[in-house]
Amino acid sequence: MGVQTTPHLGHERGQTRQRELEHDVLVHLTGIGSAKWGKIYSHFYQDGRGEIGEVLSQLTHRGHIVIELDGTTRITVAGLRHSTLGSFAA
Repeated sequence: MGVQTTPHLGHERGQTRQRELEHDVLVHLTGIGSAKWGKIYSHFYQDGRGEIGEVLSQLTHRGHIVIELDGTTRITVAGLRHSTLGSFAA
């Protein structure tokens, strides 16, 4: 009887996809400076990336982006560092 590894691999792929999306969001913000949260959400959601809400939440929680009271979203120094290093450890 073999060991089933599919759920673990699926989780691993999901984590990789999330890290790639985090990187894409940070690179996007690096290029444009800042944008309204809804515009960023729509941009990445339209690309078929359904996890964008969770990704934006995680980036905010980690201090990689800041969402101002008016909804303007901008990358932080920590976010810039992570976008250039490609390091997305929790």
